[in-house]
Amino acid sequence: MRLERLQEAEVLELDGEIIILNQLTFAVTKLNGSAGWIWQQLEGGLTVEELVQRMVAEYEGVDAAQVGADIAGFIDQMSSIGLIKRAG
Repeated sequence: MRLERLQEAEVLELDGEIIILNQLTFAVTKLNGSAGWIWQQLEGGLTVEELVQRMVAEYEGVDAAQVGADIAGFIDQMSSIGLIKRAG
């Protein structure tokens, strides 16, 4: 299932961190380096599996199972606040 970022989000990069303003709720979310990397990758509408493959290729020596669990947790959190949705 493809993941999509909220279109009504204003994004700013500041000191290596991503700051997202949800224009529908006016909530602000700050992402650390790896979470920001995931957010940027989602611009193309990827699946969780594709995200895991990209992160494992990008960061040498990471455990694919742990990466998958971490990405799934991040997606769940971002979905619960409306910044990411699962699309067909």
